[in-house]
Parts: sequence; structure tokens; C-alpha cells
Amino acid sequence: MSTSIPVLALTLGIAFIVQSSQKASPQFTLSSYQKSCSNIKVEDGNLLSATCLKIDGSPNNTSIRIPEIENINGVLIFNNLQNSSTYQKSCSNIKVEEGNLLSATCLKIDGSPNNTSIHIPGIENINGVLTFNNLQNSSTYQKSCSNIKVEEGNLLSATCLKIDGSPNNTSIHIPGIENINGVLMFSNDRNSSTYQKSCSNIKVEDGNLLSATCLKIDGSPNNTSIRIPGIENINGVLTFNNLQNSSTYQKSCSNIKVEDGNLLSATCLKIDGSPNNTSIRIPGIENINGVLMFK
Repeated sequence: MSTSIPVLALTLGIAFIVQSSQKASPQFTLSSYQKSCSNIKVEDGNLLSATCLKIDGSPNNTSIRIPEIENINGVLIFNNLQNSSTYQKSCSNIKVEEGNLLSATCLKIDGSPNNTSIHIPGIENINGVLTFNNLQNSSTYQKSCSNIKVEEGNLLSATCLKIDGSPNNTSIHIPGIENINGVLMFSNDRNSSTYQKSCSNIKVEDGNLLSATCLKIDGSPNNTSIRIPGIENINGVLTFNNLQNSSTYQKSCSNIKVEDGNLLSATCLKIDGSPNNTSIRIPGIENINGVLMFK
């Protein structure tokens, strides 16, 4: 995509590195379009629609297909980003929340229902049109789009603002989500942190020490903590920069807290000294027998 096309929404550029038990997967971040879009919904399982703000601030109805979401034993995962999603054949109650969280009730192999959700990456509003720009980046279209919804499980539609301020109805397919035993997942296992399902008393200290009480395999509780690497304050926006380094954002941020186990929020100073409320998702933390670990 040409970099000369103006884009209203600023991509946070969070680079998540999540490793599987076999090998490292590609960098991946969550969608962020919901910041400039409203009325987000999913129709027919793969049509995500929304009303998105254009560069001039006017609303535009737009939609986008979500490709290759499949139901693998009740879990939604991305399988092949070049193909259409198939999970909607075995899932119901499909909807999208906050622009990038697609949720559904999916059947497991044994036929039982399971409530599950998955984050949609890389959607942007390009002059009123929902577009997959870079699946390594967070979605930003929601900053300038509204009426966002998902149809047929993988068609995201919205009304997005064009450069001239006029609204435009647009849609885009969401790629590769499958139902894996009742859980929405990307087929390449690029998922958010999951430890919060079996941990409580989650908090962050000193900006980068995440602590919690996690259940061990035998059901007993264990107090554990883990350092969160590489978070920086880039002009008021929390950003993952280098996961090999220690986090430094806490030097210029305050009101640091963790919500829902993987959403770290803070008030960070911008270059001009003004405060900015910002948040970032923490990827790949799991509860391994009562110990917090990066997957």
C-alpha cells in the first residue's frame, strides 16, 4: 500500500512476539480500527461492518470480509489468510466488540457449545475504505469509521470517512479464524495472553512487574510474577519496541494498571509534555502450573 495515502488513524505499531512450543511465530498485533469507528457488527459470520471517520472527520459506512476463519473443534482460528472463513458453519451469536474482538458460541467436537472470542489484526480506514494494511500492525480504522458490524462471520462492514469528509460504506473480509474446540483462534496460534482465565489478583508494579495468584494443576493457588519486556512511551502511546530489553515507559507514565489480565493502561506524557491516556495488550502470558510465563 502506498505510504502517500493519508490515514487519519495513527497505528500504534505494537509488535507482539508470541512463541509456540515448537518455534517462534511471526510478529502480530491486535486490531485498533475501533478507535475511529462505531456501529461495529458482524453479519453472516465473516462480514464486519462499521461507520468509520474519514480524514476530514465525516462518517462513512464500510465493511470488510474476514478471510479464513475456521471452527476447529469449537475453537475459532485463522487458517489460511488467502481463503474465506468457515467457522460460521458451526458457530452462532457472532458479534464484534470494540472493533477488533470477534466473539461467538462455537460447537466443540462433542457437540457442546463454547463461548469464545478472537482479536482481528491489521484493519485500517484508507480514505473511507476498510483495508488490511499490515497484519503485523494493530487495526486503526475504528478511529474514523462507525456502524461497524460483522456479517457471515468474516465480512466486516462499516461507514468510513473519505479524505474529502464524505461517508462511504465499505467492507472487508477477516482472514483465517477457526473454531478450535469452542475457542476462536488464529490457525498459526497468534493469540493474546490466556493466563487470566486461571489467575486472580492481577496487578502491575513498577510498570513492568505483573503479579497474580494462579492455580496450579492440582488446583492449589500460587503467588507468581513475571517481568513485561520492551514497553516504551512513544509520544504518549504505549508501544512494544524491543522485547529483549526491559520496559522503560514507567519513567514517563503514571496511573499504570492492568485490566482483563492483558490490557495495560497508563497516562503517558507526550513530547510536548501533555498527558495522554493510552493502553497496550500484553501478548502470550500463560499460567503454567501456577507460574506466569511467556508462551
